[in-house]
Amino acid sequence: MPKKSFGKKLSSNRATIPDELLLRMANEFENPLLKFDDDDVYDQDRQCLSTTITGIPIAIKYFLWTKIPNELQEWMINLTEINMKDLYDSCSWKWNRQSKINEFKHSTAKHLIVFDLSPRRKPIAFVHFRFEKGYVSDAVLYCYELQIEKSYQQKGIGSYLMNLLESLGKQFRMKKSIVTVLKNNQQAYQFYTNALQFRIDKNSPSNFDEQQPIEYEILSKKIS
Repeated sequence: MPKKSFGKKLSSNRATIPDELLLRMANEFENPLLKFDDDDVYDQDRQCLSTTITGIPIAIKYFLWTKIPNELQEWMINLTEINMKDLYDSCSWKWNRQSKINEFKHSTAKHLIVFDLSPRRKPIAFVHFRFEKGYVSDAVLYCYELQIEKSYQQKGIGSYLMNLLESLGKQFRMKKSIVTVLKNNQQAYQFYTNALQFRIDKNSPSNFDEQQPIEYEILSKKIS
């Protein structure tokens, strides 16, 4: 799927703004989707970004956890458990539902929820991301979760959402995008490294301790 371009090019120079200020500005911005006004249309009335992917009309809405209706919160947790529990349980991390809820509730956690606008009108995917300081000092956009309903996978929705996050990172002058991927999740690993050109980050554990079994990789992609 061709990569889309979102939003207007910023004129100010990132190098002149300290990372701490960049992060504060990004985290205090009311609704990041308001940054996008090029190929896709932000509907002010419905407060969502609307587009069509492989013939599926979708709407993308931005939420803080406290603003997500209870039934949607439950759907997010259940979808993550369906997609990830076996992968977690097959390594030392193990699935912990409450721990995942606590991640979603983090003070800087941000969520994009995708809705199918066809007659079914239901949630089909979501992203949990944060603007935060990287492992050294860089300001980064960290994608903590990307989950898609099984019947909607392999349709370009994941690529679209990750390209959207990359463009969001550009808008807020982040240095790179980061994801953590379990090594036993080969489908996700191939998706990020092949389709999206992420690479093993210099701070990934595989670069440091070869004596211990490495169960995950930290992948990153520079945002230019």
